[in-house]
Amino acid sequence: MTKTPKLEEQLQTLKASKEAAELLWHSFEDGGMTIETPFTLGHNSYSFTTVIQLDADIINYFPNLCNEDLRLYQPKLSNVMKKHWYEVEFAFFKLSNNKKLWNLLSDTMVVFINAISVITMLDVEKLESVLVMLIPLAYVFFRKKIIEHISPLIVRSAFFVYKKFKPLLDKVIKNQKASIINS
Repeated sequence: MTKTPKLEEQLQTLKASKEAAELLWHSFEDGGMTIETPFTLGHNSYSFTTVIQLDADIINYFPNLCNEDLRLYQPKLSNVMKKHWYEVEFAFFKLSNNKKLWNLLSDTMVVFINAISVITMLDVEKLESVLVMLIPLAYVFFRKKIIEHISPLIVRSAFFVYKKFKPLLDKVIKNQKASIINS
């Protein structure tokens, strides 16, 4: 059997979907993804660990090393740290490549949850209750446009606001530190 480019592309998509489903399944089982980079210093074993939780929390665990080990093994620690961050970036790459699956699941959940709540309150004789059922469908329809156009604007606006108010925030934090130190 000869593989055409279209067939090859469909097979790659299917394989990516399978990997995405497995990643999602393991993430739900474990409550997130754990990236661990083990290493040894002298005769002791350590590891850098990063946990990416499904609620978007990212927790980093770093080994407690004494200052002497930090100075003595600085080049090795630097290389292990780089390797660890590459692995974390790759985990985010895998998660972002599975965006279609995540979007499909979240759209399905939103429509399902909204449909259940609307059906429990449904009074077909009233026009408002029928119109309310259109809200989940409108969400799914406009979601792509929101993600594509509005989300980048919101992110840029948030960085703009942060940049403008950062000097003020720094001043407030500096004053709070000074008052704590002086008290």
